[in-house]
Amino acid sequence: GRYLLRSHDSHLRAKALLEIMMRKKQVQHLDGRQKSLVEDALYAANPPEVKPTLRVLRPPLQEYIIKLLYKDLNKLNTEKILKQFRKLPWTDLQVFQWAVQALTEVWNVKFSNIHCVANLLAGLKSYQEEATIWVVDGVLEDIRLGLEINESRMNQRRVSMIKYLGELYNYQLIESNVIFRSLYTLLSFGCNPDGSPGPLDPFDSYFRVRLVCVLLDTCGMYFDHGSSKKKLDTFIIFFQCYLFKKRQPLPLEVEYMVTDTLLAIQPHLILYSTPMEAAEAAGEIEKKFRSKFSETGDEGEGGEESDEEEEGGLLEGGSQEDYEEEEEEEEEVEDDEEEEGDEDENQIIGQDEFEDEDVGVLNSGPKQIQCVEDDEFMAAFDKMLTESRKVDSNIKIPSVDVAIPMHLRGVGLKTHTDETGQEQDGQYKRFTLVTKKGHKQQLKDLHIPIDSNLASGLRDTQQALKAEQLEMKKLVLTHERRQEEEDYQAAMLVESQSQVKIQTHSGNTHRPISHGPQHFSRQHHSYHHSNRQRPHHPRKQQDRWPKQQ
Repeated sequence: GRYLLRSHDSHLRAKALLEIMMRKKQVQHLDGRQKSLVEDALYAANPPEVKPTLRVLRPPLQEYIIKLLYKDLNKLNTEKILKQFRKLPWTDLQVFQWAVQALTEVWNVKFSNIHCVANLLAGLKSYQEEATIWVVDGVLEDIRLGLEINESRMNQRRVSMIKYLGELYNYQLIESNVIFRSLYTLLSFGCNPDGSPGPLDPFDSYFRVRLVCVLLDTCGMYFDHGSSKKKLDTFIIFFQCYLFKKRQPLPLEVEYMVTDTLLAIQPHLILYSTPMEAAEAAGEIEKKFRSKFSETGDEGEGGEESDEEEEGGLLEGGSQEDYEEEEEEEEEVEDDEEEEGDEDENQIIGQDEFEDEDVGVLNSGPKQIQCVEDDEFMAAFDKMLTESRKVDSNIKIPSVDVAIPMHLRGVGLKTHTDETGQEQDGQYKRFTLVTKKGHKQQLKDLHIPIDSNLASGLRDTQQALKAEQLEMKKLVLTHERRQEEEDYQAAMLVESQSQVKIQTHSGNTHRPISHGPQHFSRQHHSYHHSNRQRPHHPRKQQDRWPKQQ
């Protein structure tokens, strides 16, 4: 249909047929299914005109920033994109604003790549700290804007921003106070004075619960020690109180999400089963906080004002946002009191000493407060230094003595050598410096005074080396001489033993009586190896033998 309607030859006829079909649809009584079929066929053949979308024209540099951050960025090329961001002209105000805006609008990035943006910002902090501050401020402002507007079309954006806030803490761009302040703001902003849900946080809305779970899943596992763990335990109690004020029972999705989040960060946590248990736990915390604050607070009007401010409880208004700051002050109160007492005593002693003299006592400045963390840090630091010294002492630096190539030595220089063999000229000693330029070695002569540390040190080293070589040579020659003497003595001993054996054999030999002359064979006992030089001749001794009768 679309081809016939767009073709030049069949356009009029196809258009007339479409008009006839529409008139028949209006005249005849068709059911809804048939009407939809006719309309689908009409729109398939002649679709309605759609206005073209207007594309925002941006400068090339801004388009490049958006492409790097929203399309190319992933966990494999973070370092490469960081180098590209460092090359931007940050001194240009317009470019600075484009980069800050792109780094802040993290909802345009894939949810799985949000941590890459935080990693990129952490690497950029050392070079553009002002841009990092602008981005963090923009993230907090956008979270606050989402709480004030509370529109469902911004839900995905709000989840991305709260995830981004947790990743900023993971990469040490913000402190834990910012995280806890944001958590308490999610629970208390827009609520009624009695802590019940308000118009900005409806009774049956669980979206803030999702935001809290996303933030705790992102960075809650790092609050496992110190004051951060205490703050997290306190927040979990108030978070359960907030959940009990929502419509009960909670949807299964929300219930499973909350349980998985809390048990992931605190595996041994026991959840409250009733609102009364959670309210009692929150009341104990408020009571403990009031007692500590009343002890350290000012008496009179200041104390009354502080009591009046606390009557509403921690869940009322914005008092919950300041709870984590007040909790930090509790730990420092005792130390502050001790400091004040010491300072008063020091002031009194100082006044007594200088009453007779017209001397003004100046303030000595702030004093360092000793704490357990400082002692642990110093112990770990000393241990690290000790280990590093042990490692350095075990490392032996090899001494490299580069010999001067013979084919590079200068020819025709009149030099003479001293007793160490080093060439010297008058009051100077000649050294040769070998440098390498490209693939060629070059020779350069240096004339250094004889009394310099370099020349004297080299002379001492050469003398020590020569003495060591002479000593080694002496030991080797002595060993060889001793070995030769031992071999000579062994040979003489063997020769003397062989002569003794020859004499023994000659004394025990009897002349045999036989019928005639005898010839000695090689197997005869009198045929000895010592007689090889003097063989026996039996024919010459025939006259000696007596004639037989």
